[in-house]
Amino acid sequence: MAFAKLIHEVGYPAGVVNILMADIPEAELMVRDERFKFFSFTGNPQIGWYLKNICGKKKVALELGGNAAVIVDESANLMETANLTAIGAFLYAGQICISTQRTLVVESVFEEFKSLLTSEIKKLKAGDPLNPENSVGPIIDKTHL
Repeated sequence: MAFAKLIHEVGYPAGVVNILMADIPEAELMVRDERFKFFSFTGNPQIGWYLKNICGKKKVALELGGNAAVIVDESANLMETANLTAIGAFLYAGQICISTQRTLVVESVFEEFKSLLTSEIKKLKAGDPLNPENSVGPIIDKTHL
């Protein structure tokens, strides 16, 4: 949504980028609709491949998960890296393909980084995602489950 807003703010013509949030039944209809010439999906591989199979002959871009790593060596600002790694691992409850999934740390800074990262993770507050004080919470509802 922020990208679409930016596109509008910098002066691109209306309609260059269109974003529509939809529930599953509406999304399925749009994926099948031949008027849509491009289909992009980010999320679960099982759902992504299913949607690709029903989309017809349109162009498709799928992002079905990553293997995002953080690499920490002696040159890193360990405090800042620990903070960003904790956020990256738990952002959106870890349910995004760009979440931190692996952390590789050189032996010479491992213990210090582990301590800092553990401390940063303990600062994260879990609970209702609508509460701005919470940084970790569910992002799915019963319908999508």
